[in-house]
Amino acid sequence: MIRGIITLLFVILFLLVTSPLLLALWLWHKASPDSAWRVSHRILSWAVTVIQRLVGIRLVVHGLENIPRDRALIYMGNHRSFFDVLCTLPLLPGPTSYIGKKEFSSIPLLSTWMSCLDVLFLDRKNTREGLKMVLEAIDMLGRGHSIFIYPEGSRSKTNSMLPFHGGSFKIAGKSGAPIIPVAISNSSRALEDQFPRLPWTRKSTLILTFGPAIETADLDRQSIRRLPDQVRSCLAGMLLENGEVWQHEASARELREFAAGKASPSNPGVSLQDAGLSAPPQPLPR
Repeated sequence: MIRGIITLLFVILFLLVTSPLLLALWLWHKASPDSAWRVSHRILSWAVTVIQRLVGIRLVVHGLENIPRDRALIYMGNHRSFFDVLCTLPLLPGPTSYIGKKEFSSIPLLSTWMSCLDVLFLDRKNTREGLKMVLEAIDMLGRGHSIFIYPEGSRSKTNSMLPFHGGSFKIAGKSGAPIIPVAISNSSRALEDQFPRLPWTRKSTLILTFGPAIETADLDRQSIRRLPDQVRSCLAGMLLENGEVWQHEASARELREFAAGKASPSNPGVSLQDAGLSAPPQPLPR
């Protein structure tokens, strides 16, 4: 509980102390978005690193070599925790913005920081606004600015991934930007698994795996329609390798064999559907 209280106090103090600087950054962003983004990203990356240490999060990162440095990308990750954004933010090379729920746009100070990072707010109840956001994301990618999307749309409260929303893949299909699958394991252990005992937090090891790029340029309609299954299978395979699913029921060897399509999990009560899979994923290079 002490860690949680200290972390909460740090966040409040950070937002209050940096509010004069935030106003300057917001005005600067109007004149020079790229420069303001870089400064905002540095400041928030520092704050995020402090939060990770206060909470007791240890990061294990795989696959950074899979990230191309010469073009705009679409990162697609599974979503289990508020820490998913906090732990990926400092790692991404080049200008990268997130797509967040519109509800965040009404939170004082935090919403201004998000605007300085060019976060795109999605109104899931308004189709016209949703289409406008998709076009903004495509334009941003065309200007060399990467996008991070959680295609589930909201946090999953189980080990299974939620259904993917189609808008994420419209952005990929229209822009032709490569997709980088990002598997995030154990992020909910630090906070969400402690609900409702707020502000209780727990030390945890969070595993991030960046998969090989999935090219989307010049795909036909049928291939674009298959993208959600392809990304989902890739994410599920990496999560299995990280021990996210069946971590208490199966050995590491069984998980590797299952990810390679050579075996079934030892626990017969856990199905492929429970893991969010329609078929065993293909093995992934590390």
